[in-house]
Amino acid sequence: MQLVSVTYNSRVFACAIVCLAMFSVLATEPVYGQNGNGNNGVKTGTINVAASIAIPTEVQLTTLRNMSLDQQLASRGRVNIDPVTDSRSGLLRAEGEPNALVQISFVREQSLSHMEGGAEVTFEFVIAGNEIEDQASAEVLDLENRQYSLNEDGEYYFWIGGEVNLENASRGSYEGMFTVEIEYP
Repeated sequence: MQLVSVTYNSRVFACAIVCLAMFSVLATEPVYGQNGNGNNGVKTGTINVAASIAIPTEVQLTTLRNMSLDQQLASRGRVNIDPVTDSRSGLLRAEGEPNALVQISFVREQSLSHMEGGAEVTFEFVIAGNEIEDQASAEVLDLENRQYSLNEDGEYYFWIGGEVNLENASRGSYEGMFTVEIEYP
């Protein structure tokens, strides 16, 4: 059997905020009131108001290793790649604002199309993530709207695995798009 490969698009991700902007506003206003003796004397003071806004930079996603599916390793027609333990899993690195919180979402099931046309198979993705590049200690990500933290270098690693039924699949290569969205909350 020929190697079945998955190609995912690492160029399209929901992180369109592109600049980092900081500003401060200082306002000085007089304050009027009475002194503690009940006199109607006027006292003045200053109130300083400071405000700042930080717009996080864009998150970049880089493919470090493509997923490798081999039909010969199928058990009962199914190929299963565990993203925590299997060296055939894909590896992506997200890079953004150091120590920033991000929300991660992805589509669990995607169709893979035969590169010569006609046939399709459905791949069910499972993703594990970690702040460090250590697959064995990565945790499987769920679909809940949960926040994760980029590390002090602004990185987060994803191992892409999953399961596909190749029992009735035509021989040849398949491709499809895997989409993960990473956003600053």
